[in-house]
Amino acid sequence: MRRYEINSILNYASSTTSSLLDIQRGGNGCRHVRCEQMITREADYAIRCILYMSSMKEKLANVKEIADPMQIPQSFLAKILQKLLKAGIVESIRGAGGGFRLKKKPSEISLYDVVVAIDGTMSLNKCVDNPSTCELSDDCVVHPIWVDVSREMEGLIKTKDFQTLAAKYTGK
Repeated sequence: MRRYEINSILNYASSTTSSLLDIQRGGNGCRHVRCEQMITREADYAIRCILYMSSMKEKLANVKEIADPMQIPQSFLAKILQKLLKAGIVESIRGAGGGFRLKKKPSEISLYDVVVAIDGTMSLNKCVDNPSTCELSDDCVVHPIWVDVSREMEGLIKTKDFQTLAAKYTGK
């Protein structure tokens, strides 16, 4: 799976907000940083990993089996899998023939679950999660927009489960 395929999954969330993301200055002079990337490369790789594992049913997979077809560096994937393990999304089976598998059904894992397991909270601007990071948040005309867009995006990706995504990925 290529990066553009993962990004197309999230494209809908950002399509209605593209003009908002280009805002460089609010009407009150508050500077807003253009949002170039909504999720990190690590979260993107984690999504690829869970998508691959969702398409495998309950089979075990080792790091190499996931990394190669999903074009993820093996050492990076090993670290990602540890975060997903800690979040309760995957489980690890030790020993000969061991590996990783999903701990939950793909239908019970959303894009949101994976992104939050890797990146923490999702928001377009740091002031959404912590208004105290910007002295102008109380008076900023753009701040409420960032809050609304972040909530809508969060709500949307909570509805996107990996059973549905895996069916599209495998062409079923």
